[in-house]
Amino acid sequence: MQLEEIMAFLSKSDIIYFASVENCQPRVRVMGLIYSNEKFWVTSKTSRTKINQLKENSSFEFCTVIKQGNSLGTIRARGTANIIDDNDIKSAVSKSISWFDTYWKSSQDPDYTLIELDIHELFVQSPFDKEFYHYSLKEVEKCEDDWPEKLYNSLETVVGADRRSEIIKVKPGFGDKYTLGEIEDWTISAVNSMEQKLSRQETHECISQCAHIMPDSRIKIYRDVYEKHHDVDEVLDYMQTSFLQRLEDRFEMKMEWRNAVMDGKWGEAGYRKNSSIIATKMPANFIAYFEAEGKIEKGKCYCHCGRIRNLIGSSEKNLSPSYCYCGGGFYKSNWERILSQPVEIKLLKSILQGDDVCQFEIKLPENIVKK
Repeated sequence: MQLEEIMAFLSKSDIIYFASVENCQPRVRVMGLIYSNEKFWVTSKTSRTKINQLKENSSFEFCTVIKQGNSLGTIRARGTANIIDDNDIKSAVSKSISWFDTYWKSSQDPDYTLIELDIHELFVQSPFDKEFYHYSLKEVEKCEDDWPEKLYNSLETVVGADRRSEIIKVKPGFGDKYTLGEIEDWTISAVNSMEQKLSRQETHECISQCAHIMPDSRIKIYRDVYEKHHDVDEVLDYMQTSFLQRLEDRFEMKMEWRNAVMDGKWGEAGYRKNSSIIATKMPANFIAYFEAEGKIEKGKCYCHCGRIRNLIGSSEKNLSPSYCYCGGGFYKSNWERILSQPVEIKLLKSILQGDDVCQFEIKLPENIVKK
């Protein structure tokens, strides 16, 4: 789910569950969310306890529900609350609040307090695909990164502790924070070391195990289709149909976008080619991709991996395309769980190596093909 979609949902939300802090304890209440002049606001009676709480500790978090058809999702926002003293701003925002007169006589009312919500982070469970998304809206010096720990664990699983220690000596700590430059340098070093000390197959297998994976609830739906028909093509048709429907639910699809999806066969399904499936990722930032100009900017909008996205087109740092087997691991995990059998993957195209898309071949087991 893209940031633009999330902000669009928030801008139309009117009720939130807003938490402030008092004596190290959360204090939660229902509040009205106001979107005005491209900012988010809440209001309060000046005499309410939340005002003193926010003066003591400006940190807040709120949650709201988003709905698409019968499917529910959530948005959590975290940031700092700023109490507004400027009378012109208080007056301007009051005019955008339809229920303002129910509580106050005018914007000059001393019991009217306006609070600007400066959102730093968003945590979202999408109603479309039940995936979890995290966005940082503020530049942060350091952030958490769980990929090093994933790689450490996959190395130990695939090649054992002794060979793992040749590549990563110390286990990364859960919750450790890194600058983006540190993340990039660590990743480049780790992948280069793997390519030097492991076989190509071992390197790709270790990296593929670090992938973000599809929820089991969706895999079960696709597996049920396979169990019913014992036909991979039936699963592909079902996956593509449901994928396109989710796109229609999320976006007002322009003809250009629809044609790109259909002609490029983008998405989680892919298409059958002899004994393989060819799968091409869709752009991560779907709308921005079509608005971007130039190959590098389009590539950054296309790439699904925020931790290394800035390396696309870089002349100073070079990350091996082997890293993209992490993205391939998404498809590998999907089909191994659908078929209950191991599958092999091969990287065909990668944004990191200068291609326009990221594309993978999923090689099906011989007994599945014969069915």
